[in-house]
Amino acid sequence: MLYELVVVLNGTLEESVLEKEIQGIEALLKQNGELQQTELWKKLRLAYPIRRCLHGEYVRFVFAAKGGFIAELESGFRVNPHLLRHLLVRLPPPRK
Repeated sequence: MLYELVVVLNGTLEESVLEKEIQGIEALLKQNGELQQTELWKKLRLAYPIRRCLHGEYVRFVFAAKGGFIAELESGFRVNPHLLRHLLVRLPPPRK
């Protein structure tokens, strides 16, 4: 199944830590599925403070994986201190 994942990382992270976090998520997705696309959107002001952060770095991933991996992925996101929010949606199959 094809999924789209958007994560909001802490906007106060140094560039090296931000890259390390993105590479870690990419490695996890590649290890358990097929990563198709990664987009670093940009740093945006949040509508409201999240964990005392006013800005967040938005990153979008498109990947294919089996359903059992999704629960494991989301549980790992809950304990990551640099990840403020995430949204994971299943994309519809391509039309033929």
